[in-house]
Amino acid sequence: MMVEDYGAPFSARSLEDSHTTCLSALFCSFSLFILIAWFELRHIYITRFSSDQIRTSDRKIIKQGIGILFRRLD
Repeated sequence: MMVEDYGAPFSARSLEDSHTTCLSALFCSFSLFILIAWFELRHIYITRFSSDQIRTSDRKIIKQGIGILFRRLD
C-alpha cells in the first residue's frame, strides 16, 4: 500500500528520523558530560584531596560521596 504525500511539511518518516537523531545527540551529550565530570572530579581529588592537609575522615567522606554518585549512574 502506498501512502501519498499531500505536501505536508513533515512526513512521519522525517519526524521519526529527527526524533532518533535528537535522542542520539542527547545521549552523546550526556555521555560527554559524564566523561568530563569524571575527569574533573578525578583531577580535583588528586590535586586537592590527596594531600596530608585534609584529615583522613574528610577523605573517607569524599570517597563515599563519589562512590554513591557513580553507583547511581550504573
